[in-house]
Order: sequence, then structure tokens, then C-alpha cells
Amino acid sequence: MKENNQKLPRWDLSRLYKSVSDPKIKEDLATYKKLTTNFAAKYKGKIAKLNAKEMFEMFELLERLEKICIKLWRFFYLKETENYKNIKVGSAKIHAQLQNIESNILFYKNEIVAIPENKLCSLLKNKKLREYLPALKYLRRHRAHKVSDVIKNILSKKDETSFTGWLRLYNQSFAKLRFRIGNKEYSNPELWALFNKVNGKKRKEINNERQRVYADNADFFAYLYNMIIRDQKIEANIYKFDSILAKVNFDNQVDDKTVELLLQTVNDSYKNISQRFFKLKARLLGVSKIPYWDAHLQLDLIQPKRYNWNEAKVIILSAYKEFSPELYKIVKNFFDNRVIDAEVRAGKRDTAFACPVPTIWGAYLSLQFTGTRSNVAVLAHELGHASHFTFLKQQKILNNNSSIFLCEVPSTFGAFLTLRKLLDFVKSDLEKLEILMSQIQQMINDSLYTALFHNFEIRAHQEINKGMISAEHLAQIFQEERSKYFGSTVNLMDKPNHEWLSFPTCFFHPCYCYSYSFASGIVQSLYKVYQEKLVPDFEEKYLKLLSESGVKDYQELLKPFGLDVNQKDFWQKGLNLISDYLDEAEELSQVVVLS
Repeated sequence: MKENNQKLPRWDLSRLYKSVSDPKIKEDLATYKKLTTNFAAKYKGKIAKLNAKEMFEMFELLERLEKICIKLWRFFYLKETENYKNIKVGSAKIHAQLQNIESNILFYKNEIVAIPENKLCSLLKNKKLREYLPALKYLRRHRAHKVSDVIKNILSKKDETSFTGWLRLYNQSFAKLRFRIGNKEYSNPELWALFNKVNGKKRKEINNERQRVYADNADFFAYLYNMIIRDQKIEANIYKFDSILAKVNFDNQVDDKTVELLLQTVNDSYKNISQRFFKLKARLLGVSKIPYWDAHLQLDLIQPKRYNWNEAKVIILSAYKEFSPELYKIVKNFFDNRVIDAEVRAGKRDTAFACPVPTIWGAYLSLQFTGTRSNVAVLAHELGHASHFTFLKQQKILNNNSSIFLCEVPSTFGAFLTLRKLLDFVKSDLEKLEILMSQIQQMINDSLYTALFHNFEIRAHQEINKGMISAEHLAQIFQEERSKYFGSTVNLMDKPNHEWLSFPTCFFHPCYCYSYSFASGIVQSLYKVYQEKLVPDFEEKYLKLLSESGVKDYQELLKPFGLDVNQKDFWQKGLNLISDYLDEAEELSQVVVLS
């Protein structure tokens, strides 16, 4: 395929607001403030006395408030991610304003939690109020973890100067990092784009420069990480959770023991999957050991490929269409409606994301598209998220409380389908092996590599709970966890480096990483069921899973597929799918002739 030289798309945010100075912003802020003031005057201290009709009206007003708030905040967030150097965007200011206004209505959560069970059961006989049953159930889950309105208001107001402030500082600081190769400076995404184009000697030079810059800034990012984790631990304790992980599991609506079972199964699979994979990769590369900076590099057994935007679009749409015509139509809309920002720019948010905006029909997507096969998979991943958000529009916003790992199911499934679809373009066993290795690596990244980060986080959190820890200590923990994952075939070097600071998920979503492993286990097990044609009407049931993921728990959603996450066999089944592909790759490696 040809080198990516097409003009890449940029999104159009004008369907939200024309600019950060759009007069409509002030109007919406004024409306939001007026409605919250009216809400507080009408309902504070009175919710327990409402009848069913009045409570339904209250929820309808909350729904309206949520739409205004999301529209305002998401617009400024999206504008900021376009270029973190643009200090005129003012996302911090709008966020602070919204939180300050919202603090006046947070009382409703505690008052709903305090309603006697018999009174609520009586109210829910009303058909209209039952439209908000998922929201009521979700709020009532928090009875054992409620705090006073005073504390809740304090936490809301201090967020801008603690967690959110630290995260904004991380984003701004990381985006400003510059790496010098030869006579030219590069941003981090630009450096990665270069890394994927050059030979091994140049990649080593790039890695050395990256590690130099990381080391120069490690103490600063270690301080940020310590502050973020200590802040989140304090907040978890305030809400009566023993740890950040316990709070995350609660928010994800997943049992602690289920998470333990998942991680135990994944960690036990390192030898048979990740270590086995890197041994095969080393053999295909003709080396005894792989430098760690090359371990996750795309394996190019034939001429390295770059996909232009249209080629990526065709591959992804073909994959979705083959699985589901309905999903295909939804994904095609994202390509056709200027909601994707794919340009590579200095200052732009480094990581890919899909941001739901209920006021439009779906979401906005961002990535830095450089034309690699990995880029194609990432785009398919984010389109999976976006299509999921489209299905969730069928639900009330207040009812949408999807677990994090369920949010990852459609994204991982989309990337999985797309990478498999690449096999349709195969012209030789060598090319098939290359694509198959890419497929396996993506599955390992999602299932096992993310578990590595979870293991790193848990150990780091335990140490931070005892007191501040150094950048060198964090690097040592990360080195030890990586050695278990990679095994002896990948050369990690003698001195631990500071690669840990370049993974924003550990900063933005502490204890989030296992959700990728959780989602991958579900996806791989679901795909196995789909592949074996064990469940009739699989597509219909899968789309129903997407549309109901905000209002039903994961155990209920998986019952139609005959799957139970509380059984070790469930997790092993998903991992066995990776092992099956490894078997196929090993067999192919015996017959291909490497030039």
C-alpha cells in the first residue's frame, strides 16, 4: 500500500459551539445556574416527601441539567486536547464554574439514598418513574459509602486544585517534552512516528534520547504520581473504601474476587503466552534477545507498510460490515460527519480517545494517525467506543452507568475484528504470518500487558501509602514486573529506566488498567462462542448487550451467551484463543522462507 500522504481529517466542533467566545456559552452557563438554583429551592430537604410524579419530574430536570453540563465541559475539553499550548481555551475555568454550580444540587444523591426502602418500592409502582430505575439502583448502591453534603461539596470544589489540576499539569508537561535527534526537535508522537520508520541503529538512538529526556523529568513526574495516588487514596478512604482498587471495583460494579480470579489466571499465563510469543518473535527476527524498545515494534517480515486514511477506512468498514450491517452504518457515519481528528500535531493530546457527547448523535474521536497497522487497530478501537455511545443514546443519561470494562468490550471487539480482517489481504504465507503476529501481539497487549501495568500500580500504591517514593523506586518496580511478562528473551538492560511515566492511564485512571484485561477476556470468550457458532442470533444478542450495558450488570448481560466470569474456565477460555493463534503462527513459521 502507498505511503500515507493524504490530508487527514479534523473534527468540526461547531455543532457544539462556534468558538470559545460563542455567546451561546454564556447563555447556557446562565441557564445551568438558574436551573440548579431552582432545583435546590424546590427539592432540597424535600425529596423523601415527593410522590412518584414529582420524583419523575425531578429526574427529568436532572437529565436536562446533565445535558447542558456535558455539552459545555466536553466542548472545552475537546478544544484543549486540540492543542495544550492554547492557554485561551480556559477549560480549567469552565470546569471550576460548572463544579461550583453543581455543588448546589449534590444533596439530591444523599436524599435519594436516605429514602426508606418500603417508600421507594411504593413509588416505583409508577410506570414513568420506573424509567429511572437503573439510576435509582445505582445511587442506592452507595448507601454504605455516602458522605455528608458538606464533605461532598468540599471534595467537588477542591478537585480543580488537586486531582484535576495534577492531571492537567501532567498533560501540559508531557506535551511540552521535546526530543532532539540530529539537528531536529520532536514531540513525543512525532518521535514515535519516526521510531516506526527507521532502522535498528536509529531506533536505539531514539530510545536513548527518550530515556535521557524521561530521566531528566522523572523526579517531577514521580512527584505528580505520588500526589495523584495519595489524593485518590484519601478520597477513597473518605468514601469508606480500603483502597483505590476497592473503589474502582465498586464503581465498575464488579466483585473483588472476580478481579482477583482474572488477574491470577492472566499472571499464570505469562510463560505460555507472552514469553512464548517473544521467543517466536526473536526467532523470526533472527536474534537471541530483543531490545526492550523493539519488543512491541510492528513485525515487518515483508516490506514495511503504511496505510493511508482511505485504506484504513476501507479495512475497518469491511470488518464491521462483515460482522454487522447495523454496526457498519453507525461506524460509517463517524467517517462521514467530521467528528474525527486524525492529524499529527505538536501540543495535541498524545493518546487516542473517543469522547461521548449526548447532545449530538454519537461522539468525537481523536488520534495521531501516522499510517501504521497499529494506527488502524487504534482507530477501529475508538470507533468501537463511539458506536457503543451511539447505542447508549437509547438510554437516559442518568441511567447510563456502564462499567469501565464493559465500555472496553465494543472497542476491543472492533479492533479484534479489524486485525482479523487484514488477513483477507494476504497474498502469501509470510504476509499471513506477519498479520497473525500483529493480531497476537494486539491480543497480548490488551490481555497481558495491561495486567502488567495493574501489577505495577498495585505495588506502587502500596509503597506510596507508606510514604513518598522516588522515581528510581518506581522504575525498579516497573522493571521487575516487566521481567515477569517478557521473560529471558527480551533484554531489559541492567539499569531500570523511566518508561513508566509515559503511560497516562496510570495517572488519569488509577487501577483502571485491569479493565482492558477484563474486557479482552470477555471479548475473546465472546468471539470464541461466535466462532464456534454455539449461540443462535449472536449478532442480535451482541448489539443488545451494547445497548443495555449501561442499565444491566455484566453477569446478566453475558447469560444469553452461556458465559460466567466467576469461573476460572471463562478467563482461561479467552486466553486459550491467543494460544490457538500462537499455535497457528508457530506452524506457519516452520514453512515460510525468511529473506
